Amino acid sequence: MKNFKKLIQYFWKYIREYKVAFIGNFILFGAMVAITDIVTPIYIKDLTNALTELQIGSAYKILMIILLLWILGRIFLFASMHLLSWFEIKLYKRIQKDSFEDFTKHDYHFYVNNFTGSLVEKSTRIGKNFVQILDNALFQVFSLFIGIIGSLVILFNQHVYIGIAFIIFLVVYIILTLWANKKLAPLHEQKSRVRSEFRGVSSDIISNIQTIMFFGNRFYDLERFHNKNLEEANMSLRVWRTSINYEQGISLLAPLFTLGVTFYALSLFQQDLLSVGAVILVFSMANSVNSQIWRLGGISRNLVASIGDTVEAIEIIERVPDVLDVDKPEPITISRGFIHFDNVSFSYPDGEHVFEKFNLSITEGERIGVVGKSGSGKTSLTKLLLRLYDLDKGSITIDGQDISKVAQEDLRKNIAYIPQDTILFHRSILDNIHYGNLNATQDEVMEAARAAYVDEFVHNLENGYETMVGERGIKLSGGQRQRVGIARAMLKKEAPILIMDEATSALDSKSEFYIQESFEKLSEGRTTVVIAHRLSTIQKMDRIIVMDKGAIIEEGNHEELLKKNGYYAELWNSQINGFIEDDTE
Repeated sequence: MKNFKKLIQYFWKYIREYKVAFIGNFILFGAMVAITDIVTPIYIKDLTNALTELQIGSAYKILMIILLLWILGRIFLFASMHLLSWFEIKLYKRIQKDSFEDFTKHDYHFYVNNFTGSLVEKSTRIGKNFVQILDNALFQVFSLFIGIIGSLVILFNQHVYIGIAFIIFLVVYIILTLWANKKLAPLHEQKSRVRSEFRGVSSDIISNIQTIMFFGNRFYDLERFHNKNLEEANMSLRVWRTSINYEQGISLLAPLFTLGVTFYALSLFQQDLLSVGAVILVFSMANSVNSQIWRLGGISRNLVASIGDTVEAIEIIERVPDVLDVDKPEPITISRGFIHFDNVSFSYPDGEHVFEKFNLSITEGERIGVVGKSGSGKTSLTKLLLRLYDLDKGSITIDGQDISKVAQEDLRKNIAYIPQDTILFHRSILDNIHYGNLNATQDEVMEAARAAYVDEFVHNLENGYETMVGERGIKLSGGQRQRVGIARAMLKKEAPILIMDEATSALDSKSEFYIQESFEKLSEGRTTVVIAHRLSTIQKMDRIIVMDKGAIIEEGNHEELLKKNGYYAELWNSQINGFIEDDTE
């Protein structure tokens, strides 16, 4: 009941928008059901009586009425199905649009901790389930409701005891069905979650198939797949068997009811209290109730499954992101790029503590390098500056404006970010570069591509800049992807802040030389933060800060730090091919 309420609350805004179409469909569909399931059987009773009494003329007239009723019922059904398909498609499109938008509103930590394939399936499942619920539950249940009410009226009209027997049977059946569905609901929810995990594992394997091939671990990951596949199959079997046990047990009531009322009708016929047509009518209505009850069991089972399936997606939609914009974000006023970390304390949601009363100021247009061994807090600085996480305490300001007071989208539009591993869209190289500034002209895109030396390798490709890069850019080498990422950042000319998070780590020496050549242009007029593993990348920075365990332990330019003969000098002297050696922390 709790899940059903959640479902109604979520879908009500869509149903309300098309309430006229809903009501119209109920009227048309209800009229069709009334004609075929209630009115027609009454005329069949009269036809039977006319035949038994050899009233052939009357039989022909009744037969024509039945034919007209059948045609009228088909017309109502035709109109109902067309109206239903019209607003179902409208609603499906709206729900899919809204749910996908809601699935993309969450915070960085949420996406890091959820399988992409599982999220895609859940986001696209909700619209389909709505249509299924509408088709298989609401209108099916509505037709059953009309049929059952009509059967009740007809059976009462034949004999009061038959009507009372029907009410008793119906009450007992509904109580047992509700009890069974309450027992089944948690199983369907569990099945939905297991299925999502299975889809997530499948997607994880396919999207990382290249890594699997490189390490020769195909059979290891196939074992992971088989285990999840087995878990989903076992869960499905458990739900199916439990459903069958409940459904078959409860459905035994229906034939007992049919036989009981038919025997009673025959006894009334022997007493001349019912006609032959009335006995056949009682039998057909009882048998109709039997089939309706059978349908009700299947509908209720599908309804519970669909609700459990949909509620899981709704819970994600209704999940409150950890990082939220304030109710009324301030207009962003970043222009110079003066950055200040003021007494920042921060821990990741999983409990890992990174900063405690951390302070750092980066002046307008200053270029700083950040170095330190793994776990020192280098990348955490960039994540906080991009506001991928919120602080525990303290503040981060840019040009005196607290970044937590502005919209996240506005903040990130003012930062050109080049990550360590550039992930590309499965689009053309040109489209991937253009993504950095959707308003850029073709000439500006090409200028950025040349500045990042993308032009050098693109000419070797058959389709040039129109080459599709594959999922996540898999068709390009790491260095080629990185150059596309750098070109994308170069195109973001209006951003006053540039962040490079080990952006040259995937480049060969030649490529790094090209990027170093273009770095002056890339960082010109921008406040620049470069996270570096390769110390040669940051030699010419205005200032270098050295971090360890979330704290700044040294700072100065390259020459100053070497003269101090401290931690930076140790890193410089211990580097191999320009890289910092990692120890085990």
